[in-house]
Amino acid sequence: MIIFLLSGFPAHAPNLIVIGYVDYEDLLKRKRRTAFLRLYDFTTKRFTPSDDPAYEYQD
Repeated sequence: MIIFLLSGFPAHAPNLIVIGYVDYEDLLKRKRRTAFLRLYDFTTKRFTPSDDPAYEYQD
C-alpha cells in the first residue's frame, strides 16, 4: 500500500509525503513488512526518509 499526501498553506511551500509499506514472504516463507515515509524536497527534487522509526522499519 502506498499513499501520497499533498499538504501546505497558501503562505508556505506545499509538502509532498509518500507513506506506505510492502508485505512479502522471504525465502524461508516468513512474512515480512517494510514500512517507509518519504518527504519530497522541492528544492533538491529528491525524497528523503523520515527520522521517525515508527514510519521507517523492517520486520
